Amino acid sequence: FAVPRRARGPREMLCSRAAPLAQRRLSPLAEGGKGFGARSAAPKAAPKRKAQNAPRLTKASPVPEGFGIACRLEQAPAENAKRHFPFFFGDRGYTLLNVDGELYCCEANSPGWGYPTVDAVVLRGRGKEGLAIEIPLDGSVYDLATGEVLEWMPNDKGSGMQGMLRKGLNSLKKDETPSPIGVYDVQVLEDGNVAVKRDRRVLSGAE
Repeated sequence: FAVPRRARGPREMLCSRAAPLAQRRLSPLAEGGKGFGARSAAPKAAPKRKAQNAPRLTKASPVPEGFGIACRLEQAPAENAKRHFPFFFGDRGYTLLNVDGELYCCEANSPGWGYPTVDAVVLRGRGKEGLAIEIPLDGSVYDLATGEVLEWMPNDKGSGMQGMLRKGLNSLKKDETPSPIGVYDVQVLEDGNVAVKRDRRVLSGAE
């Protein structure tokens, strides 16, 4: 005779319903699928980058005897810049000027009152090569090619407060012998360095 089935309680009914659901959730793990506890696949190797050519280093150009490196060409002042480029060799100061694409160099301070030549005004049509600089403080003018004095402490330049200041300062120097400004040879080397001769250019006829 058939044994009558025992009625299932609420707990058994819950377990019987949960079993298929758990099997469905775990089945991807058995098949190697993704999920909690699944063994992760080995990471793919990153593609190798093609070797890039290293930038070629420019061979340093030999520095001429008696010269020093002032700066790189890209550090030089812009063409016809109002403010020029100061630099030093030891404790001696220099000023680099760019006039119409040509580089010139003079000493960092004017002979008269030691005014910084970084603010010197470039004058055209004056001097041996048609270029000169004027010192804003006292109005003195120097040949940019030779360093010779073209005007020394003029009293008739400037107006207003500037004119009064110049007259007062220049009256103190009127009896002094005019002093030329130091100018220096400049060379742009093949490697892009700007070289400046450390010793000033000798004036023609000077010992």
